[in-house]
Amino acid sequence: MQAACNGSMSRRKYAAGSLSRGGAALLLMLAAAPAQGQGPVNDCAAGDFLDRTVANAERSLTWGFSIQTNPERCMRVMVGQQVRWVGSFGAHPLDAEGGDLPNPIAQHDEGVVTFSTPGTFGYVCGFHPVMRGAIRVVAPVPAPVPALGRFGAAGLALAVCGVVAWQARKRRMPET
Repeated sequence: MQAACNGSMSRRKYAAGSLSRGGAALLLMLAAAPAQGQGPVNDCAAGDFLDRTVANAERSLTWGFSIQTNPERCMRVMVGQQVRWVGSFGAHPLDAEGGDLPNPIAQHDEGVVTFSTPGTFGYVCGFHPVMRGAIRVVAPVPAPVPALGRFGAAGLALAVCGVVAWQARKRRMPET
């Protein structure tokens, strides 16, 4: 980040005249913000991502020219889930392109990628740029906290008051 601040950001700072170093750093962080929610990645817009977050959902893609018209080329998965591209990587090298960085697709293992961070990660064939898409990775939704019910909060408050009163009484009683 230091090198980036000394480069083009410094020129913008002085061109703008009134940006402080902190302001320049803030602008740099905003410019490097994740692409998630910022327009299409490899022709995959926000409404195009098919939900494959359910534990037993199919998350494999046939890696060939048919990917161009396959709606699953834009897929939504959860952190920790894998996506598998099945095809010939000699004829169609799978490359990372577009979206958030670092892009884990760049380090795929024979077409298998386990996504460990949220973001939108683009991919493309190294020989045929029409073969492209994106994987949107979302964080797991926390489990809802069960409601206490109609009288639950009042009952809980009474129980806590009872325990506090019992402990206070216990402290005042002489030991025998």
